[in-house]
Amino acid sequence: MNRSIQYSFTEDMARLLLPLAVAAAVWLVIGWPIPRHARHGISVSAHNVERGAVRTMIPGDPLQLLYHFWLAGDMVAGNTRPFYNLYEFNDGNDEARRDVGSYYAPFSLVYSLAAWLGGMASGWNFVQFFSLWLSAAAIINLCRRFTDRLELIVPAAVLHLSFPYRWIAMLGGSPSGLAMAWIPLMAVSIFDIFAERRWTAGILAAAVMVFASWTDKAVFMFGVLSMPLWALLGMIYSEDFPRPSLRGILQCAAIASVPAAAIAASYYFVRHVDRSVSLLPSQWPIQEIMLFSPAISGLLGLGENGLESPIYSGWVFAILLLAALAAAAWSLARQRRFLPEGAALLLLAGAAVLVALLAAGMRGPGYGIVFRAARRIIPPMAHVRQPAKIFALMPTLAAMTVAVAAGCLDIRRLSRAWRFALPLLASAALLTEYKAVIRPTISRLVDEEPAYLAAASDAAERETVPRALVIPLWPGTSSWSSPYLHYASLYRIRLVNGYSPAPPANYRKNVYEPLRSANRGVLSESQMDWLTSRGIFWLIFHEDLFQKKISPFSGGLTLSQFLSNPRLKLLRQTGPVWTFRIEAEPAADRPQYPEWPVIAPTSMHEFENRAGPHVEVGNDTSASGGMFAKLKSGDEPAVIPTLRFPCLPESSLLVRARGTAKIR
Repeated sequence: MNRSIQYSFTEDMARLLLPLAVAAAVWLVIGWPIPRHARHGISVSAHNVERGAVRTMIPGDPLQLLYHFWLAGDMVAGNTRPFYNLYEFNDGNDEARRDVGSYYAPFSLVYSLAAWLGGMASGWNFVQFFSLWLSAAAIINLCRRFTDRLELIVPAAVLHLSFPYRWIAMLGGSPSGLAMAWIPLMAVSIFDIFAERRWTAGILAAAVMVFASWTDKAVFMFGVLSMPLWALLGMIYSEDFPRPSLRGILQCAAIASVPAAAIAASYYFVRHVDRSVSLLPSQWPIQEIMLFSPAISGLLGLGENGLESPIYSGWVFAILLLAALAAAAWSLARQRRFLPEGAALLLLAGAAVLVALLAAGMRGPGYGIVFRAARRIIPPMAHVRQPAKIFALMPTLAAMTVAVAAGCLDIRRLSRAWRFALPLLASAALLTEYKAVIRPTISRLVDEEPAYLAAASDAAERETVPRALVIPLWPGTSSWSSPYLHYASLYRIRLVNGYSPAPPANYRKNVYEPLRSANRGVLSESQMDWLTSRGIFWLIFHEDLFQKKISPFSGGLTLSQFLSNPRLKLLRQTGPVWTFRIEAEPAADRPQYPEWPVIAPTSMHEFENRAGPHVEVGNDTSASGGMFAKLKSGDEPAVIPTLRFPCLPESSLLVRARGTAKIR
């Protein structure tokens, strides 16, 4: 074999395997114990308050995103009609559930392939690893545009992949955590357009813009806003800088028109077609933004949020960055001439500082003066509700700033061992600090639920489509509905329920309000007729997901009401999940179920907090809550308003009192 060919092949293999190795190392360290439970569990949070605990089917955004991944794969497999979200918010009209969108492609397609091979949990975890792998390949290639020193490229990639914001978003089920892989790909493609003037770079940039808009609107917007930075860096590193030829300018403009067209098309698609990517209102009020603005002290883990701040960057990174910048400034100053590295450092460091100030939102310096100025100057910034989302740019900026700064240092006096040992120690310190912050919570997925299967089997016997109402019923914006979506996906049951940041426009008025009494076990004849007229014959009740927000009493009252309803036939009980069928007529003979004469409330209301006329409120450490309501003496009776709950049977009040009085 020719020696040069052998060397080229070895180099190509190294470039292919290096991103894989770096991504695997970071995934194993920062993501642990995800690899241990990869076949059966998914992450639901980056902050586990119960270390080592693994629970089952934790409600949250990950289950919602998992449902959309599954739905996209089911469409590709031909089991669900393309662009029809049939299994949530379905009141019986399938045509109303037409939902043209991207369904988070291409990540949903990667999930589908992995899930087909290894199951839903494996598919979910592989998608996260795939995002890291894609990011590693992109950031390593971007670093190679500025330095060829492998001992600097690898630590920069480690910093990029292990940055806490990525993991907080990704483990919490936000598509932005996956979409952050597009940021370094945008950077390297835009850089190549202006530095190398490659048409392939223009095509890659266009594809990345489209994929980013399909995955997460915020990442797409911030990625587009960062393009001038990478374009300017590409110009500085081009061969004819600072005097480009007219031909070069026209060539850059022609190539740049390709991603520009993709941006315009993607923006139109997101705003007017795609409903799977959340659309934001035209402008968020300052008061709303203030609620979602992290304290800037969170950059170092200080203040009220501490280590759980979404913009946490850590002390190790801060020390490394300052040391690298100081050393680079000293090294560049000694050369007394213009170097592209110096300009790159100024641009990258300035962009990183700007992103940090913008991410603090209204809690940045000067009552968020930087963020408020950005809202006036850059119209898309008015769409931002959570300023911390702009931190999606920080991993790329941080990694490149450190890599370029370190690349400016003269290391000829250092031995080869020290050249690799120092970056290795820095990487280990970063991973150690970030791992102390990222503690994934694992939720075990179930691959069967007999109670839901009972509804699907009963529908199959009746040769009809399975449609069900699940109790508790929420207005459509609660993550407590997310487990329903997973169970429904197992058997393709069309649910009245759903979970989305933006439910159908009339869902609350036409579905939730008319049926909310079912949360207390009350289903009138007209309500059941309304359901059955739409083909919704099954009622599924979750004791384990019952919350006091929807009823002042426990789920026991709701269950007893369902069991005593003559038109509800119990089909199956599996643990805390009960499945009923709504009959057309009341059953003549019904099984007898035990009665529960006493149903305890789930909440307590202190009288002193609801004091009416002629009631004095005093303080006493021996009283419940440290306060009490004192009845005035005199002819006028003291009045304490009682609580009224519609759709409940007659109930009694338990009153705790001292002294002598008459209560009526």
